[in-house]
Amino acid sequence: MTVSIAFAFFIGTITTVNPCGFVLLPAYFTHRLGIQSSADGNKLDAVFRAVTIGISATSGFVLVFALVGGATVFGAHWLSSVFPWTGLVIGVVLMIVGLWIMLGLRITLRIPTLPHLSLKNDLSGDFAYGAGYAIVSLSCTLPIFLAITGTTFSEGILPNITNFIAFALGVGTILTALSDRKSTRLN
Repeated sequence: MTVSIAFAFFIGTITTVNPCGFVLLPAYFTHRLGIQSSADGNKLDAVFRAVTIGISATSGFVLVFALVGGATVFGAHWLSSVFPWTGLVIGVVLMIVGLWIMLGLRITLRIPTLPHLSLKNDLSGDFAYGAGYAIVSLSCTLPIFLAITGTTFSEGILPNITNFIAFALGVGTILTALSDRKSTRLN
């Protein structure tokens, strides 16, 4: 069981830097911590702020994986059959968009503004980022996550919960370390 927990932690750390969502990390943390770095403070305050942001973003990430993984492991097996088709559809759409751009045509998107969103020092935004990051990451990491939490299902629910906690700690370690690194460099 110790090997299983260590493996789940390791997979959690890798899940954080998956190719589907990794591009979101630098922009988000630079933006989020850049907003707060304008206030004068010492390094201890910056580290505390970074740990708080990391925990909040990790909570959103872990909640999405808990909901999707729980639904899949505990009866909604059809969900896992949707993801390969979703990946195929997204791939085809990306190929069409790529060809469109290669032909010199322009793509214009009208994106509505959301007036109720603001750049506040608010942990709910970090939580939402973590949830969004997890949703983007699902297509790359869900099968591995399900293998971690589902492989011990025959042994009962406790090993699954333990593996999930180890996975969450792995995710949190990387998100918090990245936010801490950014905060200490910005101040």
